[in-house]
Amino acid sequence: MKGLLKVATLLVIIMKSEHLDRHHVSYEPPVTVLIPHRKHQEIHGNTPIINGLALKMRQYDALVKFSVMVKNWANSYRREFNEEPIDVGLEQLEKKKRKLLEEIKAMISDELMKVKHIKGLGPRLLAGLLAYAHPCRFPNVGRFLYYCGYTKASKITNRYNRKVAGLVYQITKSLIQHKNEKYYGLYIKIKSEQPSSFLPIKKHRIAMNRVGTLFLKDFYHIFKEPQKC
Repeated sequence: MKGLLKVATLLVIIMKSEHLDRHHVSYEPPVTVLIPHRKHQEIHGNTPIINGLALKMRQYDALVKFSVMVKNWANSYRREFNEEPIDVGLEQLEKKKRKLLEEIKAMISDELMKVKHIKGLGPRLLAGLLAYAHPCRFPNVGRFLYYCGYTKASKITNRYNRKVAGLVYQITKSLIQHKNEKYYGLYIKIKSEQPSSFLPIKKHRIAMNRVGTLFLKDFYHIFKEPQKC
């Protein structure tokens, strides 16, 4: 009994000092253990990396979020009061965003050359994926796909980076819109192979998911293997 009390006391101390995650030791049958959040990140190879590019992208994304909020407020103000709102510095926000994006482009100039053959992968999207989910952070492509939300396991556990998953969706959408020779052709092929009973939106989602998965695998090998991480 005393032993159990000591374990419980120790567990409380750990929980107070650091957030605990449920780590799946097994999925079939489902078995989980409580481990510190940082240790969980190490196991899955997704320990956050703070570097210049990540900081710049976080700053840029914060400005984008704020500028969208300001634009929405201004439009709402116009509709309700039928007059122009006060100047809240939106022009300065846009100017700062452009400046940051130019700095980000300069930071990834070498990386841009590696993906110049991928039509539809612009500098903002590339920088975001490198900043938030650089392949060097992951020991293998499986862990990379898991973190991005493109594996069955990540969908079952619901433990993936939603910011990155949203970014990959944007990239996939851009590849298709630009009719990238490789990915657009695959998108059309996958849609055509789906049962006729499927609704168009379901066919679209299946094709988007598979194209996104293929892109991530290609991306991982471009930036993981040749580079010294």
